[in-house]
Amino acid sequence: MYIYMNNFNEFAAESQEIFIDSQSGFGLSARGNQFDDFKINFNTQPFESGSDSILRLSLTQFNAAKQWYDVNENNNTFRMFNAASTNLDAGDGMITIPSGDYMNNNCLADMLTDQIRDQLQVIFKTGNPTASVESTQTISVADPTNANTGKLIPFNRTYRNTNKLIMTFTAPGTQGFDTDIVFQTLQVPIDQTVTLTGGAVLTSTQQFNDSYWLLGGKRVETYEAVPTTQSFSVQISTVTNANDTLTVKSFFSTAAEVHTLPHLYLRCDVADNQVSSNMIASTEQHNHQATHSTILGKIPRVMNGRQQVSYTLDSGLTRFFSNLNTRFMNDLRFEIVDHRGRLIPEAAPGQKDIGNMFCNFALKIEKVKIPYSPNVLQAPPPPDVPLLARTNAFSLAGTNQNINPFV
Repeated sequence: MYIYMNNFNEFAAESQEIFIDSQSGFGLSARGNQFDDFKINFNTQPFESGSDSILRLSLTQFNAAKQWYDVNENNNTFRMFNAASTNLDAGDGMITIPSGDYMNNNCLADMLTDQIRDQLQVIFKTGNPTASVESTQTISVADPTNANTGKLIPFNRTYRNTNKLIMTFTAPGTQGFDTDIVFQTLQVPIDQTVTLTGGAVLTSTQQFNDSYWLLGGKRVETYEAVPTTQSFSVQISTVTNANDTLTVKSFFSTAAEVHTLPHLYLRCDVADNQVSSNMIASTEQHNHQATHSTILGKIPRVMNGRQQVSYTLDSGLTRFFSNLNTRFMNDLRFEIVDHRGRLIPEAAPGQKDIGNMFCNFALKIEKVKIPYSPNVLQAPPPPDVPLLARTNAFSLAGTNQNINPFV
């Protein structure tokens, strides 16, 4: 312990630094691991505040290597639906982009196009084994004259890159796209159960997904049994003596850095802060009411050659802290989540238990003096009023008789 004066308050504080590394089975509980649920015990040196102080917990440094995939189960799934028609069987399922780190949006678009094409091949009528769907994609580049819209071109000051997906699929043979095909990037709160027309029940990550953010689509927040709301611009073109084409375009630019996790959030079970309610769990949409939260710090994504996600407290920056409601602290439990309170998906099973998904960080625990004791009346004593001043103001002049003014 040491005594110091700091810039955050005017009162002296006893403080101690704590350095934590979560790897190698550290602090595992029956349900814990080294990233989602780990704790530290202070059995031999617990912290306790007095009647004239409070405990304050601050995050001063955090570091974790980015060992998870940028495209993962939290952002790689969307719905594809079509009714039965002459050429197509009915279809209602989820398209999943394989998890991984994609070098750029073109690589992501290539994989996305392949997944949609494969599903289109499934729903074309059986009996046409040669049916195939050719597809092309590009990141849209627009120029002032629109002459090169949708074509990849060298960088030039007269052009602007819209970073929008454009995917084109060509129907096989004489078959055509004779029914609407609907794509939906779902963000339906997980306190609802979503069942597709074929009977499949969606998982929480399938029905509440950040694919709209990754792919530049319009999120769909209400489940439609027979969907009509489109997350992308979808057009079917029929040309005489040519095969039908299906064109799918994103409404908005795709995620420029090909991920949807700009920050991590460190939770601590004793922290007492507030957040908008939609950050607690995937059950709220636009109910931005402030509510209690155990989030202790928000850690920005910082990329370097070793792909580190790190948070560092620099001098002059406001630190993340929480004044605690408890006077005695024997242990701390931690959890790392994303912006919607979801756990960070593993790249492979066991990565959080015996693998390379862990973190290390530094905390400061302070015993902060308060300017008063909550157990002592703080009101000042009444002033000593001279006896003459206590004389009834309604006394009659020249007499010693007091007159009650309320009679």
